[in-house]
Amino acid sequence: MNEETLQELRVQFVGSTFQEASDQDGLTVIYFNDARLSIYAMWRLVIDGRIMASSVCDGKTSREVGAYLQGAAVTSVTVQGRFHDLECHFDNGASLQLFASSTGYEHWNLHVGEYGLFIAGPDSLWSYFGPAT
Repeated sequence: MNEETLQELRVQFVGSTFQEASDQDGLTVIYFNDARLSIYAMWRLVIDGRIMASSVCDGKTSREVGAYLQGAAVTSVTVQGRFHDLECHFDNGASLQLFASSTGYEHWNLHVGEYGLFIAGPDSLWSYFGPAT
């Protein structure tokens, strides 16, 4: 992901407030007041250096994410490496970390506002569709 797209992601997503999370057809979907994050990759929720929930924990999926993030706002976002691993930090100290787990498909996508769509997968598989802010 190039720096311009990463900056656009930050402008549009930072400040969004968590609303709810759900598990839908094998993926986790997280809803914010003005965004929707669909996760197709492995993920974990870290608080105070401890994994509190993850995509592979028995019984600790979206329900626990909701308990820990209710009302929390995104304070920063990073996208790292050639696999576009996403990390979202929240104002309550939590960190949602997404890790690539596919060789050829998207790992996550983020719908922001009415028109913005960020898509991230491995290597050159990333896109942004929507207006620039």
